[in-house]
Amino acid sequence: MSVIINQLKGHFTFADYKSWAEDERWEIVDGEPYNMTPSPSTKHQEVLGELHRLFSVYLHGKTCRVYLSPFDVRLPEKDELDEEIQTVVQPELTIICIRGVQKQ
Repeated sequence: MSVIINQLKGHFTFADYKSWAEDERWEIVDGEPYNMTPSPSTKHQEVLGELHRLFSVYLHGKTCRVYLSPFDVRLPEKDELDEEIQTVVQPELTIICIRGVQKQ
């Protein structure tokens, strides 16, 4: 993927993103690719782990859940088709709340 990014200009979409190597972490913001390597430091991971633990405890029994990366979050600007979306990120910590879901 690195070679392709260096050779091509223009905007990338989620369709492009899905064809890239799975062993590399990339994000696309407004069509521009960003390589997410190197791996985070141990201190970074400690802080992230603690935040995940605190949010998990707080959200226990609520309709929200906390998730750690990597997973893709697509951020459409308007009514774009999934393949046309130009912003795809992998937030390190995400909280998703769904209304109408029964508490556990």
